[in-house]
Amino acid sequence: AMANVSSERRVFIITNVCFMVAGITQTLMNSQFDDMGFAKKSENFINAMGNPVGQFLFAVFDLRLWKNWHTQLVLYAVPIVVFELGCNLFSQISIARVGSGMFQVIYSFVVVLNGLLSHFCLGRHLGWGSWLAVFFICGAVALSAMAQMALPGSDSTTQAVGLVAGLISTAFVSAVYVMSNFLLATPWEKSAPKPMVLAQIVGVMETVVISIYMVSYVLPNWQRLVVDEIAPGTTSLSIALWYTAYLLVCGVHQYSFYFSCSLGPAGAVTAGVNKCVQTAILFFLSSAFFCDTNPSQCLSTAKIWGAIGVCVGVLLYGFFGALEGRGARVQSPRSRQSLLGTMESADLDGPIEIREKTVEA
Repeated sequence: AMANVSSERRVFIITNVCFMVAGITQTLMNSQFDDMGFAKKSENFINAMGNPVGQFLFAVFDLRLWKNWHTQLVLYAVPIVVFELGCNLFSQISIARVGSGMFQVIYSFVVVLNGLLSHFCLGRHLGWGSWLAVFFICGAVALSAMAQMALPGSDSTTQAVGLVAGLISTAFVSAVYVMSNFLLATPWEKSAPKPMVLAQIVGVMETVVISIYMVSYVLPNWQRLVVDEIAPGTTSLSIALWYTAYLLVCGVHQYSFYFSCSLGPAGAVTAGVNKCVQTAILFFLSSAFFCDTNPSQCLSTAKIWGAIGVCVGVLLYGFFGALEGRGARVQSPRSRQSLLGTMESADLDGPIEIREKTVEA
C-alpha cells in the first residue's frame, strides 16, 4: 500500500511540474511570437489557438475517451468552450500589450474571482483569513497595474487596453472554473476518467470552431493578418519549427492538467506555491528576454513589490483555505464524499482543478 501511495504521489508531482513548466514556456513563447510578428495581430488567433489545438492533438487518438462521450456532458461543455476561447483571445491581446510577466500578475487575480464566485454561486464558506488574502491580492494587483501604466517608453493607452484585456481574460477563465467545478462534481459511472473525457470534448469542439474561423476569415486575409507583420529576418522555416514546438508545449500543458485531475490533485498550499513560482519566474524571465525590444516587459520597483504582494496573497489564500477545510472536518460528526473541492486554489493557468476531499455532514 505504501508503495502504491508513493508511486501515485511521484506521478502526480511529475504531472504538476510538467503543467507548471509548460505554462511558463508557452507564455514566454507567446511574447516571442509577437516579436517575430506572425502572431502580432490578435485577430489571427495564432497564439490563442495553441491550447485548444494542442489539447485536441493529445486527446484525439485515445479511443477509450471517444467511447465515453455523454450527451449531457457535451451540452454542458458548450459554455465552457465559449468562455475558454474568449479567455484565450483576451489573454493574447493582453500579453501583446503589457507583456507576459505583467499578464501573469494580472492573471493571479483569478484567485479573487474564484473565491467570490465560489462563495456566491456554490455556497462555499470563506473565513476571515481567506477574505484577508483576497483583499491583499486586490491591492497588490492594483499596485502592479499602476506601476505598469507609469513605465517609461510605453504608451499609457496601450497599457490600459492590455490591463483591461487581462482582467476580462481572468473573468472568463473564472467562469470556466465554476462551470467545470459544477460539471465534474456530478456522478460519473463510465470507465474513462471524466476529466479526460471532458478534455477531449472541449478540445474537439474548440478546434472545430477555430477551424471555421480560420477558413472563413484568417486565410482570406492571410497577407494582412500574418505576412505583412512578420519581422525582417524571420523565415517560414523558423516559424514552422517554433509553432510546432508551441503546439507540443500547449498539449503537454493541457493534458498534464487533466491527467492530474484524474489522479487527484495536490493540496491548497502546494497549489498556491505552484502559482507563486509561475508568477515569479515569468515576471523576471519576461524582463530578461524582452525588455530590450518591448518596454512594457521591463521591471520597476513598484512592479516588483506588486508581484511579491501577489505571491504572498496567493500563498496566504492557500494556507487559510487549507486551515478552513481542516476546521470544517473537525467540527462535523460524520463524513461524506464531495467533489465540490477547492477550485479557487487550483493551478490557475488552465481549466478548473477538481480534487476530492472529505467534508463533514
